[in-house]
Amino acid sequence: MTTQLSDSHMHLFARGYPGRYGPLFPRGGEITIYERLRKVHRIERALVIGYEGHPWAVGNNRYIARLAKNFSWITPLAFCHPTTEPTPKRLRHWWNQGFAGISIYAATQAEARRLLTWNDPTLEILNEKRALVSINAPAAIVATLRPFFDRLGETRILLSHLGLPGTLPDARKELKPILDLAVISHLGVKFSAAYACNAYPHPGLREVLGALRNRFGPSRLYWGSDFSPALDDVTFAQTIEAINSPGDPNAKAIFSKNLLAAIRRVRA
Repeated sequence: MTTQLSDSHMHLFARGYPGRYGPLFPRGGEITIYERLRKVHRIERALVIGYEGHPWAVGNNRYIARLAKNFSWITPLAFCHPTTEPTPKRLRHWWNQGFAGISIYAATQAEARRLLTWNDPTLEILNEKRALVSINAPAAIVATLRPFFDRLGETRILLSHLGLPGTLPDARKELKPILDLAVISHLGVKFSAAYACNAYPHPGLREVLGALRNRFGPSRLYWGSDFSPALDDVTFAQTIEAINSPGDPNAKAIFSKNLLAAIRRVRA
């Protein structure tokens, strides 16, 4: 693929992602490898998704904030557990560190319902800053979050990993809650982690991608690599090939322009 890329979903961990085979790179090696990938694949910007949901990941916010000061292509999002609402003071601290928004993982209905109780001052700051809000939530529970999304009208909400509809062929049926959210104009979907649907070359994936394209339109879709967790299942090049449709007139938007536009509207 010759177009420039912008990565809407990737991770960087100080000790490396402890995947199926253990960390693939030496301590601090993920940033070195991704720099090489950037040169080969012409990656202009990357949204680095903060994650501290396991003991091995504690301190990830601090780590990626430090990296962002040294690598201008990094736009970091601060991990925020749904049951621990950030105070306005905490949000302002994150902004001072260079974060452009928050990363939320809501794996259960209880966690999703907790998000609905977040207070107005917290959401007002996210709206004021036009923050980026990355959401990892299974399609089966994402409908619960509709009121939360509605309160974040000035942000850009990005649903990770195709909306996590599950594995094919059931993913095609489970996609409905995601498609129903297309009426929310400030919400989009990351074309990332296709391996979560089925193994490369992901037979049947085109139907899922097509349904998302038809409902959200090309301006609210964002390619993401899911580096480095994706490397347990696919090569980096395959994270691009799985999504790319040769001759697609909207490729530049999906693979780069949409994310750059979302980043530009964030207020410092």
